[in-house]
Amino acid sequence: TDAVDAAIRVELFAAEARRRGLGDRRARTAVLNQALIADERARQRLAPADVTDPAIDALLQATPGRVAKIEGVHVRAIYLADAATAEAVYAQAVGLDDAGFAALARARSQDPSAANGGDLGVLDDDHSPIELVRAATPLAEAGALTGPVALADRRFVILRAVAVSVRPEPPEQLRPRAREYLARQAEVVALDALAAQLERAHRVRRFPDAFAALTAGATPDGGR
Repeated sequence: TDAVDAAIRVELFAAEARRRGLGDRRARTAVLNQALIADERARQRLAPADVTDPAIDALLQATPGRVAKIEGVHVRAIYLADAATAEAVYAQAVGLDDAGFAALARARSQDPSAANGGDLGVLDDDHSPIELVRAATPLAEAGALTGPVALADRRFVILRAVAVSVRPEPPEQLRPRAREYLARQAEVVALDALAAQLERAHRVRRFPDAFAALTAGATPDGGR
C-alpha cells in the first residue's frame, strides 16, 4: 500500500542519513529523512536555481498547461456503467492516440457522445458541468488521460485531452513557476531512484496483507 511504501522509504532514508553521517545519529527518523533529502538536493543539483533555461523553454513550448492557468480543455470521453468495466476500458485507452481513443469511445461508451467519438468539446469553468471540469483537472496537456471518475449519475467517465488552452501570461510570470515545477519533478525522479536502490541493497520485502490486518486492529494470525 502507499502507507507501507511511505513508511519504508522514511526508514531507509533515515538509515542512509546515519550512514552518511548527516546530523545527530540519535535524531528522530523524520529529521534524518529530511536531512538525506536535503543532501540529495545538494549532491544532484536539484534546486530551482539548477534548472537550465533550455529546459524551461522546452516546457513552456510543449506543455505550458503544467505551469500556466488552464482556461479550457477540449476532451473526448468514455462513459461506463460500472467501476470494473471502467477500469478495464481505461487499461485499453492507455497509450492510444486521439483517433484510437475516438474509436474506443464509439465502441464502448454508454453515452450519446459515443457517436461522435466521445467528443465533448471544450470544458471550462464558466460553461461546463462542474463535475466534468473537476474530472478534467489533471489534464494539463494534449494526450493526457484521466479516470475513471465516478459521476453523480453513478456512471464512470474516462477523459482524454485533445487540446489544452492556457491563459496568456508574460514570461516573467511563467518562468519562475516553470523553474519550480521542473525542480520538483527532478527531485521526485531522483528520490524514487534512490529509494529503489536502497530497497535493493536492504532486500526489502513487503507483506501488505499483514499490514492491512494490523491497521484494521487485528493481528495477521487472527489475534491468537
